[in-house]
Amino acid sequence: MNIKQLREWLLQNGGEDKWWLHVDGVTEELPASLETVEEFLLSDYHSIKIMHSSCSNVEGGSWITVQKAAPIAKLSFSDKKIKTSQENSVSRPEQNEVIIQPNLNAFGLIAAVFPLVTAFYLFGKISNMSLIQGPLSEMVTINYAATLIMAILVGIDAARLGVGLNKSKGVCEPATWGVLVMFFSLIALPWYLYHRKKYGAKSYFLLGLVSCLLWIATGLFLLYSVSVALGEHSKF
Repeated sequence: MNIKQLREWLLQNGGEDKWWLHVDGVTEELPASLETVEEFLLSDYHSIKIMHSSCSNVEGGSWITVQKAAPIAKLSFSDKKIKTSQENSVSRPEQNEVIIQPNLNAFGLIAAVFPLVTAFYLFGKISNMSLIQGPLSEMVTINYAATLIMAILVGIDAARLGVGLNKSKGVCEPATWGVLVMFFSLIALPWYLYHRKKYGAKSYFLLGLVSCLLWIATGLFLLYSVSVALGEHSKF
């Protein structure tokens, strides 16, 4: 939403012009007016979210991302005092709280179970192939495709969570996580899933770790089985 839409909402719903301000992962101590919010939009902060003071105690209340104007000059918190009344009985949202909607966990969950899905697919596909059909090359193709899909899922999920915007929570950006998962899936995927909780999302670390272990166990079992079959076939 932009400032104009927020003012229209305020006129339609009534209430005071008091908004909790969440800038680059930090929630301000006192509510601000829309005039102050508009001044912050002229800065070069990455993320500016607000919540009306009347919604802070309402279950399901969420932050609203405000559309930014073109950055001009960074506004210092010490130079610009937020205009607000000290006499405010509204409870303040928890510091650094980021409300994640349930649907933002979808890509993380899919990424966590995808190695397990790949393991089942590998087992069903390779176990029904004959040696002449080239099971080893088929295994390589399936695993490459699986790692690519997982890298894409992680990249999308990281972007939806805002990973990389707040450097205090980690320096890796969505593209970096995607590349890491692409080349080091068994380590990078569980690591990323654990990292998700820093952004208020579900971790899925244990689920991802078990999925990866089953994936590699299935691959090793099939590789061993195919190698034994090739050794017996070469005797004839």
